[in-house]
Parts: sequence; C-alpha cells; structure tokens
Amino acid sequence: MGLHNIVVELDSSLIVNWLENGSCGIWYLEDFWEEVLFLISGLNIRVNHVFREGNQAADWLSKCGSAGITQDYNSTNLPKDLKGILRVDKCGLPCFRIR
Repeated sequence: MGLHNIVVELDSSLIVNWLENGSCGIWYLEDFWEEVLFLISGLNIRVNHVFREGNQAADWLSKCGSAGITQDYNSTNLPKDLKGILRVDKCGLPCFRIR
C-alpha cells in the first residue's frame, strides 16, 4: 500500500490493549480479529489511546455514519460543525465534551 510509520489513535482502550497483546479473547470476534491482524501485518504501526474529546472529528464522523449519513467530504464542502471542530484542533485548543 505504500504506507510507512502509521500512527493510529483510538478512543477505545480495550481495542488498543487487544492490538498490543495481539489477541481479543472474544470467541465470536476471532475471525474478524484475525483479518485485522492480517491487514496490519508487515506495517510499521503504532496504536495510541486518546480520549473521545481528543478525537472529536472522528467521533463526529462516526456519529454521522451510525445515523446512516454517507456523504463524501472534502475541503470545499465540510459541514459547519465539522469545520469548527477541525479549526479548534488545528489551533491546538482543548476540546470539552458538554452533555
């Protein structure tokens, strides 16, 4: 694939631990897990845990996907909410989750 030195940030510490240990330990996920391990084998990959607030753009996109919104975005058609999240992230400002 031509990818080198990949950093993956996940807000699931459980999956980060699974990747570090190489095993998920849940029998009904083993087939999927083996496929994930196969796909990342041979890649120089580092996996880090980040809190959801530190991964706010990905969290926003995953909420859209789970709501059935399947839109392709580029720099010219970003929704206002996502554009704001990315601006705050680019400035290095902290994000707070308000419930």
